[in-house]
Amino acid sequence: MTYITAIAIISILWGVAEILRKLSAGGTDSRLLSVTFNLGAFVAPFIWLVMAYLKKETIATGAKSIALSTLGGALVGIGCVVLFDVLSKNVSTSVTLGLVHVLTILVLIVGSVIFLSDQLNLKVVLGFALSLAGLFLLTTK
Repeated sequence: MTYITAIAIISILWGVAEILRKLSAGGTDSRLLSVTFNLGAFVAPFIWLVMAYLKKETIATGAKSIALSTLGGALVGIGCVVLFDVLSKNVSTSVTLGLVHVLTILVLIVGSVIFLSDQLNLKVVLGFALSLAGLFLLTTK
């Protein structure tokens, strides 16, 4: 599978997931929707893991990597529930989903520079500026 094909597939899957998430909004508590969304996000990789086990595939494991990935997943789930709850009270669902994605990108950029010693280059700075512009456009009426 090529890099472009993988990006296209991921974009389609995430886009459809967000459309379904938007369709589910309204009339149901946003925290419950975030919990069920994250439960659905857990089920798909779990199915892959069960299938790999049944086929007796060898899966390379490292305790530190698995622990960090599990912690990262837990933080995503908690953050999703809290952020969606806070934002959905003041902003429409469409804007909330966009804000969550933009804020995630901003945290990733800043965290990578601070904690992973990533270097800022023109692409990163331009992406950061465009994310801030998108955040501004999403929140203004």
